[in-house]
Amino acid sequence: MANKLYRSASDSMLGGVCGGLGDYFDADPNLIRLILVVLGVVYLLRNLGIPWLSWIAFGTLWPALLILVGVAFLWRWLTGGGRREDS
Repeated sequence: MANKLYRSASDSMLGGVCGGLGDYFDADPNLIRLILVVLGVVYLLRNLGIPWLSWIAFGTLWPALLILVGVAFLWRWLTGGGRREDS
C-alpha cells in the first residue's frame, strides 16, 4: 500500500482519482471505477424520485459487482501476481 493518496498521471481517465485510489489500495483502478459508476447510478435513480428502480438496480448490479471483484482478487491470488511495476 502506498503511503499517501495522489492523482495518478499514468493511469488516468478523467483526472486520475481512481488510478490513485487503485495505487493506494493496491487494487485494479477499473474495479474502483466500476464500483463508483454503480453507486452513482443508484444514487441518481434514488434522487430522481424513482426509489423502487434504484433498489432494483442496486439488487441486480451489486451482487454482480461483488462477484466480479471476488473473481479478480481470486485470480490475482491464484496466479501469485501483484501489480506490475512501471519501469
